[in-house]
Amino acid sequence: MNQETSPACVGYAAYHWLDAEPIRQRPMHPNGIYELAKNYDEWEGTQYDGTSIRGAMKVLKLTGHAKEYRFTTNAQTAAHWILEKGPVILGANWYFGMMQTDSSGFVHAHGSLMGGHAVTVFGVNLKDGFFFARNSWGAKWGDVGDFRISISDFQKLLNEDGEVCTATEVGYGQSWPL
Repeated sequence: MNQETSPACVGYAAYHWLDAEPIRQRPMHPNGIYELAKNYDEWEGTQYDGTSIRGAMKVLKLTGHAKEYRFTTNAQTAAHWILEKGPVILGANWYFGMMQTDSSGFVHAHGSLMGGHAVTVFGVNLKDGFFFARNSWGAKWGDVGDFRISISDFQKLLNEDGEVCTATEVGYGQSWPL
């Protein structure tokens, strides 16, 4: 999925989170999640670009797709959740070095600050020290839309007021019809 020029990255990250294992859900289009999230985020009104992960999680809870949600600013906590439960959403600063992947599929948190962005983080390799994530810029970006980010860059983003969020999905541990 490609958000193209829309500011709906949070909606796409929430959609990819719902579409990931262990439970696959597809409640609505990512732009719908984004528009609804603006009604529940921290800011007054809805006439602005962007929204918060908290707003999106409130929508998922209100629509019956999530039971509860939790935040962390610690990369190790995020890694353990991914390994034990499933994917998380990262909301953080986005740097010029993250606009494209390198030849190994990594983005690098350096260069000029480009703004904020949200992505779904679905895997971690603790041995080699990196996370696997899905961006919302389409299959022509990165490795068919996916990328890697080092644990140290991930923690750097969290230290700059970034956040990781996940939720307990309704039906966790049960089979869920696709």
